[in-house]
Amino acid sequence: MICIIGGGPSGNYAASLLAKKHKVIVIEEHNKIGLPVQCTGIVTQNILNYCKPVVINKISNVILHSPNRSLRLKLKTPNLILDRARLDSMLADTAKKAGARYLLGTKVEKISRSKSSFIVKTSKASFRPAIVIGADGPLSTTAKALSLYKSKSHFITKQHVLNCKNENIVEFFFFEKGFGWIVPESRTKIRAGVATLDNPNQLFEQLQSKARLAGKPIAVQGGLIPIFAWKGKRAQNRAYLIGDAAGFVKATTGGGLVQAL
Repeated sequence: MICIIGGGPSGNYAASLLAKKHKVIVIEEHNKIGLPVQCTGIVTQNILNYCKPVVINKISNVILHSPNRSLRLKLKTPNLILDRARLDSMLADTAKKAGARYLLGTKVEKISRSKSSFIVKTSKASFRPAIVIGADGPLSTTAKALSLYKSKSHFITKQHVLNCKNENIVEFFFFEKGFGWIVPESRTKIRAGVATLDNPNQLFEQLQSKARLAGKPIAVQGGLIPIFAWKGKRAQNRAYLIGDAAGFVKATTGGGLVQAL
């Protein structure tokens, strides 16, 4: 048996592949796959084959804002804006069709090694898988329990979904203590967010002022982005880390979807 801890994009995609030939159990602490949303969902077309049904917008223009000037760029190939919750759900459905079993609303309490397997104790049951895959994010329980790679630094993010008319242009803002973004879901709705090592609320106020954002948010989202470090093991004796748990994110934007798939 293979136990995958975490039902995000990396865990679901791994489950969809492994379940074709192995018994796979995916343990997810939240009650619904894809929620809460903790990702902006902008990707290149490198993964179009994996996410085509959940593309909600395409972007061909980007504006970079420094404190003193702005630079407009035209992309040769449009970036894709995804429905993040639907992406996770779609990948999980594919894994289930391949034979993976999902345990939702289930928290992993302890992971330990035995002679030829692992003991995974959860809030609902215990399992003895031969292989454990940690896809449980930047604060990975798997990594901590099995002394694998641990990201020591994280960006803290805050994002609002807002009703806002726009020109369908992605904008990036560079601040002293982090960066911000505006990503259009459509011509009338945007995702506006920030990432920082400091206080995300203070930085978001700077973004609101700089981009002249107003209105009550439809949704408030946020999470952690691991900062990659070379030191640490991502695999050891049938235990593996993938996705954010392994620190596999882009150094430029912190995005991890392409690496997850």
